[in-house]
Amino acid sequence: MKAAIISTALAAALLTGCGSSPESTVRNFYKAVDAGKVDQALESIDESSKSLWGSKLSAMVAQKVRKYDACDGIKSIEIKETAAKGDTWTGTSFVYFNNDKCKPEPDRWRLMKTGGKWLATVQ
Repeated sequence: MKAAIISTALAAALLTGCGSSPESTVRNFYKAVDAGKVDQALESIDESSKSLWGSKLSAMVAQKVRKYDACDGIKSIEIKETAAKGDTWTGTSFVYFNNDKCKPEPDRWRLMKTGGKWLATVQ
């Protein structure tokens, strides 16, 4: 169960480099995962989540890297169901793969604006 929560947050992540908007943070995360850059993807996650989950976050992102590679990479990313309130943003993303045998992957996101940057939180 915790792995599913981490996976969702990571995608939720679970995000590459911090973005100037929540949507750019999410897209940057996926671009880093698609490129196999685990450390870059982890830059989109807030420090308290990194401290809480430790090496499990790296393992979850690495698992996504393997999946995306097996699915021939990302075809497109859709971001839907967004809501913003102050410095908090939530949304759902859908990753579609180049290999049509791979089903779209939905992820729920929660981002907080910290130091002028949007970062994902992992709960």
